[in-house]
Amino acid sequence: MVHIAKYLGWSVQNPIQQLRERDDAEIERWKMEDLPRILKDAEQRGAYLMFVDESGFMLSPVLRRTFAPRGKTPVIKVANHMVEYRRLALS
Repeated sequence: MVHIAKYLGWSVQNPIQQLRERDDAEIERWKMEDLPRILKDAEQRGAYLMFVDESGFMLSPVLRRTFAPRGKTPVIKVANHMVEYRRLALS
C-alpha cells in the first residue's frame, strides 16, 4: 500500500478533526469583532485570559494516520458529542 501511495504522490499524514457544524464565517467574525474587544477589556482590567482546550474531554474516535496527497492535510468532520455540556470545571 505504501508503494502505491508513494507512486501516486501521497504520504502518511495525521488528519485534522473538525466539527461538522463548524461555521468558518462566524469564527472569522468572532476573531475580527469580539476578540479585540475582549483583549482590550482584559488589558483595562489587568486581567489574564485563559483559553481551555476541551479536546481532552471529547469522546471522538481517534484516527492516528491516513493517506492523502502530499501537501493536503486531510480533514475529518466529527459530530460534537459535548453539545449538552455548558460548563467546564477546573481544579
